[in-house]
Amino acid sequence: MEHDLWRLDATDVVAGIRNRDFCAREVVESFRMTVVVNALNLPAVTVLVGVSEGMPQVVQIIGPPFAEMRCLAAAEALEARVDALTPIDPRP
Repeated sequence: MEHDLWRLDATDVVAGIRNRDFCAREVVESFRMTVVVNALNLPAVTVLVGVSEGMPQVVQIIGPPFAEMRCLAAAEALEARVDALTPIDPRP
C-alpha cells in the first residue's frame, strides 16, 4: 500500500534520557531519522502534541518530494485537534 505522508512518533527517539547520564553515541543515534529525511531531501514538519512527565510529545510528518504543502496542511490539522499547550517558563 502506498501512502502520501508518513508519521513518525519522534518522542520515542528521546525517551529514557531524562534523569540519567547518556553518552554521545546515544545522542547521535537519536538523530537517525532526521539525518535520513534530510539526506533524501524529503519535506518534514514536527508537531508538538503534548507534554508527559515534563517531556515534550511530538510527531514528525514526512512527505514525498515536493509535498511541503501537504505536510504543512497535515500539521495544521493535527494542531487543530490538540489542546492549547502552555509554554514552559524559561526561568526556573
